[in-house]
Amino acid sequence: MRDTRGQMVQIHSSRSSSGESELQINNIEVYLAKAKKGVKKLQGQLQSLREENETIRRELQVHKDSTERKSSTPTRRARPQDLFRIRELEAQVKKLKAHYLKGSKLQAKEVKEEAKELVDDSAAAALEDSLYRMRKLLRRFNDLMLVVTLGESESCPICLDNLELSKCSNLPCEHIISKGADETLRCPGCRQQYNRDEVETVHMNENTRWDALLDVSKAFSAFDRRGEEETEEEEGEEAFIDDGYGILPAPKRINEPCTISSSGDEDMSEGEAQQRNEADSISELSDLTNEELSASPPSSKRSFSESPTKVKRKMLAQLAEERSNKRRRT
Repeated sequence: MRDTRGQMVQIHSSRSSSGESELQINNIEVYLAKAKKGVKKLQGQLQSLREENETIRRELQVHKDSTERKSSTPTRRARPQDLFRIRELEAQVKKLKAHYLKGSKLQAKEVKEEAKELVDDSAAAALEDSLYRMRKLLRRFNDLMLVVTLGESESCPICLDNLELSKCSNLPCEHIISKGADETLRCPGCRQQYNRDEVETVHMNENTRWDALLDVSKAFSAFDRRGEEETEEEEGEEAFIDDGYGILPAPKRINEPCTISSSGDEDMSEGEAQQRNEADSISELSDLTNEELSASPPSSKRSFSESPTKVKRKMLAQLAEERSNKRRRT
C-alpha cells in the first residue's frame, strides 16, 4: 500500500510538471511566432519602399537625361513645370531615405526586445526545471533511505539459512525472513502479526543503496549552480537539506521483543499495541521527513550540496550504520 501511494504521488507530480513544461513551451512558441511575423511584416515594408525608391530614381534619371538633352540644345529651353517636377522628385527621394532609416532602426529595436523577452522566459523555464529536478532527487533520496536492506552474513531467524537478495522478504516491522518462510504471519523477531500481502521482497543491500545514494548526490551536484550565482545570505534564506549529520531520521522500531504469552487475549492486545506504535512511528517519520526535506531552517554550516565528497560519504555512512544497528538491536 505504501508503494502504491508513492507511485500515485509520483504520477500526479510528473503529470503536473509535464503540463507546466508544455505550457512554457507553448508560450515560447507563441513569442517566436509573433517575432517572426513582425520581422516578415517589416521586411515586406522595406522591400516595397526599396522598389518605390528605385522607381523614383529611374524616373528622376529619365528626367535628368531629358533635361540635359534639352539644355545641350541651345534652341530649346527647360520648361518651368519640368524643373518643378524634378524638385518634387528630389524631395520625395529624401523623404523615402529618412523613412527607410527610421524603419531600419525600429526593426532592430523590435528584434532586440523580442530576443530579450525570449531570454527571460528561457531563464524562468530553466529555474522551474531545476526546482522540479531537485524535488525529484529529494523524493528519490527519501525512498532510498526508507528501503529495508540486507546486511552481511545475515541469516533467517526461522530456518537459519543465509539470506540472499531477491530470495528473502521483509515484514512491515523491517525484520527479514527467508523466502521459504513467507507463509508465516508472525514475525520471529518481534512476534508481531501481519497479513501475507504486507510481506515485501528485499532487493537491496547496504552497498547497492550506497551506490544509489551516491548517484543521487552526483546528479544533484551536476545541475546545482546556486552557489555560483547567489550570495551566502540569499542561500541561507532558502529552505534546503538540514546540514546536521542526521539528514533523515531513521524509522522508529519496536525496541523490546514481545514475550510469548500463553493467553490468546494477551497476544491480541499486545499485537494491537504493536500496530498502534508502528503506525505512530511511521506517521512521525513521514512528518519529520517532509519537514527536513521541504522546510528546514537556515543553518550556519555548509549545505549538503556544497560539502566535500568525503564529508557526504561520512554522513551517509553514519546514517546507514545507525539504521543497521537499530534493526539488529530489535
